[in-house]
Amino acid sequence: MSMDNKALLKNFNRLSDRFFKFVFANPDYKDLLISFLNDVLDNTPKNAERIKPIIDLNYADREAVAYNQHEKLPRFDVIALTEDKRIFHVEVQVAQDKNLLPRMLYYVSKSYIKATSEGESYSDVQVICIVLANFNIFNDSSNWYSLHRLLNVENNSWHIRGMEFHFIEIPKLKAEFKRKEKSWPATGLERVLYYFGSIGGEQDMQALAEQDARIKKFMELEREFTKDPNLLSNYLDWKVEKKFYNAALKDREEIGEKRGLKQGKAEGQLMTLAGLVDDGILSLSAAAARANMTEQEFLASIAKLNLN
Repeated sequence: MSMDNKALLKNFNRLSDRFFKFVFANPDYKDLLISFLNDVLDNTPKNAERIKPIIDLNYADREAVAYNQHEKLPRFDVIALTEDKRIFHVEVQVAQDKNLLPRMLYYVSKSYIKATSEGESYSDVQVICIVLANFNIFNDSSNWYSLHRLLNVENNSWHIRGMEFHFIEIPKLKAEFKRKEKSWPATGLERVLYYFGSIGGEQDMQALAEQDARIKKFMELEREFTKDPNLLSNYLDWKVEKKFYNAALKDREEIGEKRGLKQGKAEGQLMTLAGLVDDGILSLSAAAARANMTEQEFLASIAKLNLN
């Protein structure tokens, strides 16, 4: 391995969607996904009803099909169907996203509608969304894990079971580690999150690998990923895209604020994305997805801004 690749591996972002999908969206490693999903389900709070663990699953298409030309399309990092027809979405979010919650609600709702429109009974469909975020989502709690369901506010009874959301906030878990409130990962889920969140040093990773065979497998896959020229190039593209997007977005927002634009931030985001498309850093479809728009909506919005 070259010195450059060694440096890359040292600073490797395991939460990049490229690597995450390489591990969890690969049928060859289905056992890793099943184990991870069961760990999340097992983390359900003691005062909440637990749903049964997964025995087997199949992967589904991560790209949804639109019902009409104006429809916003859900895009998933991982989507899987269990043997009892439950639908699991797994999303990794590295960059701050103020629309994360409504977007996840939209994605899950679309999956529910799709499943029932294809003939499944309403009562048989359950969509379970798991989000790993490398930023804080909920400012009213220091807990790194939270479960969200449609509950009766009077007695917390759970009758509307069609969907539920599990949110994992990596920075809060890191904060616990730094405060020594969680000196060592006690559960399987925590061990997986320590690895993907790069919590601790190299010696900590080696110790985790000795304790949990999955961590050892993750480390092997990481070495395989960073040695593959195509996968490595794809990952580097992701890093460049992320770097340029964040820097350009900041510049655009500052320009918007200086001009006193009421919607400077939103317009700045659109113009940033348009610039990245022009520079060949983002595809049109990827830019539209970041803006939570169809390609037609994105192009129309950019054209409108250019006219003003």
